[in-house]
Amino acid sequence: MRLRRLVALGLFVAFGSLAAGPTEQDKKWKKVRIDDDISFAMPEEPQATEKEQEELGIKLKLKIWAYETPDRKGVYMVAANKLPVAPTADQVADVLEGAAKGQFQGMGGTLVKSKEIKLGKNPGLESDGTVPIVTNGTAKSRIFVVGNSMYQ
Repeated sequence: MRLRRLVALGLFVAFGSLAAGPTEQDKKWKKVRIDDDISFAMPEEPQATEKEQEELGIKLKLKIWAYETPDRKGVYMVAANKLPVAPTADQVADVLEGAAKGQFQGMGGTLVKSKEIKLGKNPGLESDGTVPIVTNGTAKSRIFVVGNSMYQ
């Protein structure tokens, strides 16, 4: 319970990607490495920011990479953080659900639907929701737990 609350409170600044994947114009995506084993790609070099916050007496460091499309109609975002402990198999669903709800609440939006997904053997959650900061805005979020790391 404490871990679920920690994640739900601690990830309100993380956003879901507004695009499903590369289009024809995005042929030369830039690869960005999070750590030795994890990397991602975006249409251009993203801006990286770090945010440190304290939740339930535990300091969390969240790193966010973001790229806004030139027409300002889409945003690609990736976030990574370390959890204080790796969630148990019984806690993973609650941790993922709390993080997804926190993402959409942080944008002033609403989580509409979610489904369980996997990245290899690692559990994840794909969610869709509304984003009121853009007229008729929607967002898609994918969150994965890998040990005591969370990638969004």
